[in-house]
Amino acid sequence: MIRQTLSALAVTVLMAGCAQTDADTTTQASAAPPEGKECFWLREVSGFNRAGRNQILVHTGPNERFLFETLGHCPNLNFSETLAFDQRGPGQICRGIDVNLVVGGNIGPRRCPVKMIKKLTKEEAKAY
Repeated sequence: MIRQTLSALAVTVLMAGCAQTDADTTTQASAAPPEGKECFWLREVSGFNRAGRNQILVHTGPNERFLFETLGHCPNLNFSETLAFDQRGPGQICRGIDVNLVVGGNIGPRRCPVKMIKKLTKEEAKAY
């Protein structure tokens, strides 16, 4: 159920991000990912887990996990069963500036800016 909701929300957010002008799309699509960073496509997201205060683990493959840390407090992040991504432009997600988290809550969804995204090694992922 969580995966279906996550997938549906991700598709909705992805479609909303496609409404940019052609000039914006061309510029952002041609930009290379930051050197030394691991990136992923939004369509690869298959789930998430809570990782700590203001942190979640995003699953992008069988053994791939990305640690997201929000910029400050994100209400309901540790309790929400749904999560969406508000991606800024097309292309891969590599840095916090590339995406905001949208977290469900009692009074509606809340946007939470992302401070940091880090791809975890298998050993690091086991610690969560």
